[in-house]
Amino acid sequence: MRSHFLVAKTYVDKTVNFMQVVMFLIIFTVVMAQIIWRYGLDNPISWSEELSRYLFIWISLIGWSQATRGGHNIRITIIEEKLPPVLRLPLNILFKLMTAAYLCLLIYLGALMAQRYWTRPSVAVPWFTAGLVYLALPIGATFCLFYTSLDILFPVRREKPEIMD
Repeated sequence: MRSHFLVAKTYVDKTVNFMQVVMFLIIFTVVMAQIIWRYGLDNPISWSEELSRYLFIWISLIGWSQATRGGHNIRITIIEEKLPPVLRLPLNILFKLMTAAYLCLLIYLGALMAQRYWTRPSVAVPWFTAGLVYLALPIGATFCLFYTSLDILFPVRREKPEIMD
């Protein structure tokens, strides 16, 4: 059973990485084109800033799942550190179950928002609807839920996180 999840994780990892790279390349290309058109041709592209902003939202929410995958989300560990080691794993699983419940709520509400605004066109990018922007939330949360579920099913002991100065 574990091998099936590892195969699925490999595909999800590749999908998330591919989405991030493609969106970043689109942002880079659009911003570079905007610079050339604005300063070189004196004819700015009207939709470049808005498209870049929307893609940055997507990159941020997909990046959230990458942080979840690596166990790099923000955590407050004061309670966990004071507990005996035998209680840390059950507490960690409880926190992950609470996180999974929250992610399910985000998926549901994000899908409702995306559906509600699906046909509302953007001001500067008419072929990019507001629903597509809101769709980033349930998709990013779904990836996070996948990685959180893997952490619940197959707990990994991680080293104590470093404190940044």
